Amino acid sequence: MEAQSNAAKYKSVLKKVRPVNEAMPQDLNTPLERPELTRDPYETPLSPNPPLFIETLKVTEERISMMNFGPSGWLSEEETNLLRNFILLREKAIAFCEEERGVLKHSYGKPYKIPVISHEPWKKKPIPIPKSILPQFIELVRERIRTGLYSQLTSISNSLVFCVAKPNGKLRIAHDLQDLNKVTIKDAGLPPNVDEFVGSFSGRPCYGLVDTMGGYHERELDINTRPLTAFETPLGRLQLTILPQGATNSVVFYQAQMTWILQEEIPEQFGIFIDDGGMKGPRSTLKENPLIRRFFGNFQ
Repeated sequence: MEAQSNAAKYKSVLKKVRPVNEAMPQDLNTPLERPELTRDPYETPLSPNPPLFIETLKVTEERISMMNFGPSGWLSEEETNLLRNFILLREKAIAFCEEERGVLKHSYGKPYKIPVISHEPWKKKPIPIPKSILPQFIELVRERIRTGLYSQLTSISNSLVFCVAKPNGKLRIAHDLQDLNKVTIKDAGLPPNVDEFVGSFSGRPCYGLVDTMGGYHERELDINTRPLTAFETPLGRLQLTILPQGATNSVVFYQAQMTWILQEEIPEQFGIFIDDGGMKGPRSTLKENPLIRRFFGNFQ
């Protein structure tokens, strides 16, 4: 096994893993659905003259200070207060930590089943974790068990897991899913186009960026698919419970999911690039409050 680093590395064509090109079982994963909403969010728009911000148990002044509202002085006091009240109204959709992260409701989509062909189980000898980072690695595993990303199992397959360093010096757990990818049927969907995504914001006086916390962590794996992701750790054999990063089809599957959910806002009000979203605002000011610019007031 070659040494791992956080730097990008070119993989030759000969070393690239090729997924399976054959017909996708149409009954494996049912199409996404759009359940009826209990209320129409557009029937309760933001008030152009909101009350003063009062923190809640979840949305506190400390947590508000963690959010980037742009350079100092860019927003007026009225706009800052409007944004704070908007966050209060939508606090159930916001996660400030892993414990507050949710998963996609089954009314939208059932847990994902990885499409694989008949294959022999793979058993990989675990990569030794250097003693210098072993305590950090174990703590990361504990956190993922605590937040539901990992669960215990028995399995005849075993993949590799290792650590890489993030730019900030912290560790990230990486799963080597090459053996799984070799037996996975490839989805013909295409990943999003960077140039098209960026170009769609051209001419907008303002835009907002949102991040889907955890991204793939919000889509569950079907319980019968999870053993395909099994791996060994100092805390025993575990499996992923969520869509694996680095697995064949994960990018196109997740992009299709987000596009489906946000279809009514695309492309005029919103753009989605996997787990990153961009809100697009119109020009001018609000007639009801000239101190709030229209492109900002429409961010709801």
